[in-house]
Amino acid sequence: MRPAQPLGESRPPGPTSARPPGLRETHVTTHKDTDRLIRALKNQGFRVEQLRSGRCRVVPPGGGDPVMMPGPGRRTDARALDNARARLRRLGADV
Repeated sequence: MRPAQPLGESRPPGPTSARPPGLRETHVTTHKDTDRLIRALKNQGFRVEQLRSGRCRVVPPGGGDPVMMPGPGRRTDARALDNARARLRRLGADV
């Protein structure tokens, strides 16, 4: 346990971020992010199937190769959702 600082004395500033400007911090997605994406896909005619593993299989309206993505209620890093969005955009989704 640290000793208490006497009143009037300030602590030295903490370390500054070494992250280059423009590089975003990796964060964990929430179920709200995933739910919002699934709702948008269903409105565009995509078929979304939840698998027993908790992940989702997204099938394009005209058929074709499905895209796997994290399912609702699963916490994952933002890159997984970003990568799924990129694959869906290549299939014509507006996400």
